[in-house]
Amino acid sequence: MRGLARALPRLGAEGLLLSLPRSRWRAAGDQAGRGRTAAPDPVEVPWTVHDLRRTVATRLAKLGCPRVGQDRVLSHVDSSVSAIYDVHRYNAEAREWLQKWADYLEALTAHNVVPLRAA
Repeated sequence: MRGLARALPRLGAEGLLLSLPRSRWRAAGDQAGRGRTAAPDPVEVPWTVHDLRRTVATRLAKLGCPRVGQDRVLSHVDSSVSAIYDVHRYNAEAREWLQKWADYLEALTAHNVVPLRAA
């Protein structure tokens, strides 16, 4: 599992696997005794479901998904004034972006499979 996680592409200049807030960097750095704000090893840092949600939202944005699509995928409730007038559910758009997300994830692993020989 560590090999797979290390082979996945990283986010931004920090090279994170999951989109972690900088406050979690400091906590991970302090736990390691380094006392500096360096990007932690993404495999070693404890993560939550919200880290996955943040990563999905970040990657969808990078793929070109508009904010309303991201909000629908993440089941966010729009409480703005315009939401009173816009009653469209955006289900088809969310489905389209979830398919693009699935295609993106599949493309990450499609060429990284190495067949193993029997010993």
